[in-house]
Amino acid sequence: LAHFSLARLFDDEKKFEQAFQSLKAANLQVAQRRGYDANGYKQLLNSLKQITVATPSTLEAITPVPIFIVGMPRSGSTLIEQILAGHPQICSTNELPFIENIARSLDQQGGLAGTIAGLGSDKQRALRDTYYAQVNPHLEIGNAFFTDKWPDNFWFISLIFAVIPEAKIINIVRDPLDNAIGQFRQYFAKGNAFSFSFPGILDYWSNYLQIMNHWDRVFPGKILHVSYEQLASNPQQEMETVYEYCGLGFASESLDITQGQRSIMTPS
Repeated sequence: LAHFSLARLFDDEKKFEQAFQSLKAANLQVAQRRGYDANGYKQLLNSLKQITVATPSTLEAITPVPIFIVGMPRSGSTLIEQILAGHPQICSTNELPFIENIARSLDQQGGLAGTIAGLGSDKQRALRDTYYAQVNPHLEIGNAFFTDKWPDNFWFISLIFAVIPEAKIINIVRDPLDNAIGQFRQYFAKGNAFSFSFPGILDYWSNYLQIMNHWDRVFPGKILHVSYEQLASNPQQEMETVYEYCGLGFASESLDITQGQRSIMTPS
């Protein structure tokens, strides 16, 4: 952690070469301790690509509806969540690992892709009930929607639509170079082992692009892709599109994220 702090000090003093060298040393130390399982993620990618059709679901619609915010770390997920939190019909939550936990449980039951493809209505309902039982303590009464910001949920989009067909999924995308630098500068206390080296970031980014392109083919028109740069430069235009996708009216007050929003808990 000392090297990360030192890098910030050098950066503040505009000593960019020293800052970068400190970042390299900091990330190397963390990478050596944690290790990035590139082969494991490649296996997950190839397995999920076997899902080529949406799992049929006969579940009735349920409210409140989750708005899943997915993407790479440091891509702007917190910004869009803060804006959404200002809409009178949307409840914001903390980062929720519940979908990933369900996915891990299914994976242990015979492989994630095959298990999702074989989900019947009873199992779908049971998984949805499990998810909502965990989510409900984080919700407020009376909201039509709530946010579920867990960026890594981009892996589990087929599971989400199998269990909650009416779910909304927003994929926030940032310029790759800016995103990579943002990750390399950030110390993640847990997870994101890929982020401590540029080869790791590139590998994980490639996986992310491949699986998102795959989900777009399997679920055409059901995932909304939002540009961080466009959101930052023209928030009203972008959020009009977001609210239309969610079936909500535009709420201009939501653009002022300094008014009444919850504190930011995550570095994204």
